[in-house]
Amino acid sequence: MVGALFRQRYPVWPLLASCWLHVALLAFPLIDARLVPPGANTQPAANPRIEARLLPALNQEEMPRPAAPAGGELAPAPAHVAVSDAALTPMPTRPLVAPDLPQHYFVASELDKKAEPIEIPLLVYPDVALLQRIKGKVILRIYINHAGMIDDADILAAEPPNIFERAALDAVLPMRFRPALRSGRPVKSVKVIEVRFDPREEPN
Repeated sequence: MVGALFRQRYPVWPLLASCWLHVALLAFPLIDARLVPPGANTQPAANPRIEARLLPALNQEEMPRPAAPAGGELAPAPAHVAVSDAALTPMPTRPLVAPDLPQHYFVASELDKKAEPIEIPLLVYPDVALLQRIKGKVILRIYINHAGMIDDADILAAEPPNIFERAALDAVLPMRFRPALRSGRPVKSVKVIEVRFDPREEPN
């Protein structure tokens, strides 16, 4: 499982950024991150900006559960995350299989109300990727329990590999949700989300 977090190392110049997680129905969850690289002068760098969309969605999409990435540790820069709404992006459907977890994590079509985020953690951007202005994305499947906490997360895909996986997990795993409802009762549920990283320098 990918639930275990890696130990973190932070850069000398941590860059704060604001991030908006937009939540919408029947969508492919998405986080768009844009950060400002450190400036060359001695003055503090301008606050980088992260724009993020979390489109809640699992239309019963399923992929095999891959092993955790084997890449070395990277030094992330912390960034603040906030919540708002976004548009929808439908995705293909297929039966859900979660072989290492109990089978009572309901998919979107089985719920009366889907889980909604109420608490967003810090999003981190790997320092190496930030300095080199590397773009990327990580697709995660998250398992949310009836109390609104994430029990586990799978890395379904990462592009490029072994760079952004840890930052995506560190951002998503501490998230708190209003639990999904089925027949008026809180239940466990599953979502697939995509976390995008795109460093971009802000104008002076």
